[in-house]
Amino acid sequence: MKKLLFIAILFFSSLASAGFLQMQEQIIMSKQIVVCTTANDSSQWTPIGQSLDDGTANATWVAQKIVLGSQITVTMYQFYSCDNSGSDTGSQTLLLMDHDAVNDYPDETSEVANSSINLSTSILGTCDTQNQDDYALASPLVVAAGTYWVVAKEIDSANTLKVRDTSSIGDRRCYSTDAGTNWTCSDDSAYNFEVWGCTP
Repeated sequence: MKKLLFIAILFFSSLASAGFLQMQEQIIMSKQIVVCTTANDSSQWTPIGQSLDDGTANATWVAQKIVLGSQITVTMYQFYSCDNSGSDTGSQTLLLMDHDAVNDYPDETSEVANSSINLSTSILGTCDTQNQDDYALASPLVVAAGTYWVVAKEIDSANTLKVRDTSSIGDRRCYSTDAGTNWTCSDDSAYNFEVWGCTP
């Protein structure tokens, strides 16, 4: 009789243990980490100001200095861009570059997070109908806290530049007419970039 009772206790204990383990597994599955995508991202860096045309229409690269206070996952960039002449045939891509602290401009040898797409001038449109265009990454990329530059690079000769007037704050922006070999910079305004993604 005692042996039967012992077997019964073991049987019901194993059932209870199996049920508990199944419940734990369900809890763990319900707490799976949500992957950061363009479906659940938000703006992580945004300039302040009003949209104005930029006078440096011959620039091939334009760059905006940004400081990330903490690690983020980058999903895409947004840029108020346009074709300054209305008749260019190039395209444009966006990316992050490391900061050249000695010269206070982008380190053109270090590309951190590239957009996976180029946008042609036919999509960007002319500057009288400026669009805020999305430049998504092929897959989200974790970027550490620090100082970076958002850079718009022309492919061919798009000349697709816009600027934000932020004279009340000292944002630093630069442009290059020779694909990043030389930079001209100022601290009185910011290009129309946004960096999108998620925080941990």
